[in-house]
Amino acid sequence: MKPRLSDKEKIKFLRKRYNDAFDLLENASAWLKKNSELNQQKLQLLKSIRQQRLSGFWTAENAEKENKLSVATREYKKMGEAFMTLSGFIENDEKAIKRLGGRLQKRVLGGVPVARSNSSSFGRPRESYESQVEIWKAKAKLYDGESRQGTSELKIALKPELTKFGKCAYCEERLFFEDCHLDHIHPINKGGFTIESNCILVCASCNGRKGALSLRAFCKEADLDFEKVVTRLEVLGKHV
Repeated sequence: MKPRLSDKEKIKFLRKRYNDAFDLLENASAWLKKNSELNQQKLQLLKSIRQQRLSGFWTAENAEKENKLSVATREYKKMGEAFMTLSGFIENDEKAIKRLGGRLQKRVLGGVPVARSNSSSFGRPRESYESQVEIWKAKAKLYDGESRQGTSELKIALKPELTKFGKCAYCEERLFFEDCHLDHIHPINKGGFTIESNCILVCASCNGRKGALSLRAFCKEADLDFEKVVTRLEVLGKHV
């Protein structure tokens, strides 16, 4: 947004940005809906292939399949994250337009209240984008519920990873299975699932410090090399 705009000019700018974001949101929603079932099938197949690797059955064909499936499922995940980001932009812009509109109302109308409407300040029905956001969240929770394993069961399933890298994947401290903690690489409150590809065995200290932080934010706060951490996670077959 250009500096020194009047409130009316700011409102005009925000309305256009809102409508552009809403169009992208609708496109993203349609794509996610169309590819939802296929993505779940790919995730299940990817899980099966990785279990074969842990059991010692591994071929060049499996490696190629894993790579293709990893790319495809990451694309779907990124689209879902973009969808939630766009919904956040829409919500923030609406708050801004209401704030600016309130200032104009006080100056022009002397504070006379305006009737409430079910439409947003940008001319789009509020229910339209809010319902889409809720639908996407519900789908994510539904899939997470279907794929979720108990943490103790999942921890045992990840135990073979310690034979590949017997250290904390974050800080590289020596790690023993009895003392390790299960961490969600992509936090649950940011849409991460409790599945093997999104969980890693780490030390208690890193698990406590990371909490709900994104991986990049945690590495920055803990003064860790983000690229090296990502490389270690990818070698262990994680989605990063």
